[in-house]
Amino acid sequence: MKSIWSWQAAQFNVSGEENMEEREILLNLMYTGKFLQDKEHIGHEIINLFQDDAGQFYIYILPVGTICKKHNDKIDSILLTRRHNDKKIEILAKAVGLRQLAYIEKTHDLDWRRIQKIELKSLMDHVKYGGVLLKNIKFCEKDEAVFVTFKADRVLKVKKPLYITTQKSLVNQSTLLLPDVGHFPRQSQKKYISNVKHPKSYRKLQNLLSKSSLWGEKTKKISISANSQSLRENNFMQIIKKEYDELAFSNMFAYIFESNPTGFQKFAQKCLGVSHWGNTFEIKREYKNIDILLSDGKKVLIIENKIKSGLNGKIEDKDQLDKYWKIIAKDLAYKGCESYGFVFVPDYNSDVMEEVQKQHKGKYTCIPYSQVYKFFEQYRDSYRDVLYYDEFLSAIKKHTSLVDNYLEEETYKKFLAAIRRGKSRKSK
Repeated sequence: MKSIWSWQAAQFNVSGEENMEEREILLNLMYTGKFLQDKEHIGHEIINLFQDDAGQFYIYILPVGTICKKHNDKIDSILLTRRHNDKKIEILAKAVGLRQLAYIEKTHDLDWRRIQKIELKSLMDHVKYGGVLLKNIKFCEKDEAVFVTFKADRVLKVKKPLYITTQKSLVNQSTLLLPDVGHFPRQSQKKYISNVKHPKSYRKLQNLLSKSSLWGEKTKKISISANSQSLRENNFMQIIKKEYDELAFSNMFAYIFESNPTGFQKFAQKCLGVSHWGNTFEIKREYKNIDILLSDGKKVLIIENKIKSGLNGKIEDKDQLDKYWKIIAKDLAYKGCESYGFVFVPDYNSDVMEEVQKQHKGKYTCIPYSQVYKFFEQYRDSYRDVLYYDEFLSAIKKHTSLVDNYLEEETYKKFLAAIRRGKSRKSK
């Protein structure tokens, strides 16, 4: 099977022309920064993934809805993205057929600039989401942002997880290397990929944008009737800001395993593939830095729990999993025991899954959170007397998706609430 990144030579020349017109693809990094950390703040970028009430597509460019003068009218397409890590960015959608609306820098053609300002002001008297004018939706207490930067012909979401990276070792079937970009910005929420400064990456992204097989349907209008349980509630770990805390989740796993020995026997067989596990066993937390260690006297299970981090959390830990395996092999307490290694990992953490498969096949097996959740949901009745079991299920369910979209969901919920407040004020 050929990689989705295989492509024919481009129809245009991106090198060797001294006076070629510069064109750009903008990477706009959404759902990041301190602004969203305030519970009262709504990320303006939420409009990027919805049509307005009239079926039009508007794009808000972070951080304040504007771009620098030198990029005016050079941008062909926009990739709406979010950060996966410092060297990898997830693509959420593409915006094509662009018309720039917001110009903040002075130009030599003052009349032309004035026309653009008047047009944008007039536009804001008509753009609505959920029946409320965009300019009347309260995104924060003191809002000085420009509400829209571009109008697009289409905004299409990706069909399945899709990434771009600046590191060759991270390239795979779903991750495209940008070879001449160098690095992604640490602070800025914008990255301009130019056909002059980054010809190879520009050409690769143009190819990505043109592949219809990668893109799904157009974004839809927002529905203010959306009121599902998943939108209205947070799990307890989110409330206390521990939804990515590996220590807390490892403690929960150990508690649940210990609460029902017969249940863990089934879990070991059906989820871990370990047969004939004893009904009596010991559980240790952080034993010689191993997250969870279990032994029934004949078998020993090494469980490493990863959420956001990679396999090697510390510089000196060049290979944590191999080190743990050797520790148990030399430990007299487990002499003669058959060893099994597992890495519990969220479904969206494909980097860890691939690394385990490449470097530790035969010793360690990745167990996606969705697999853990499926088992404990199926055997819920067996744990009905276990305190906080429902909270445990709710906490791990968040990590069963192929994408980590927590901030997007939170922004969406706050956007819906703001629209409802706007409609309520309008009706009074």
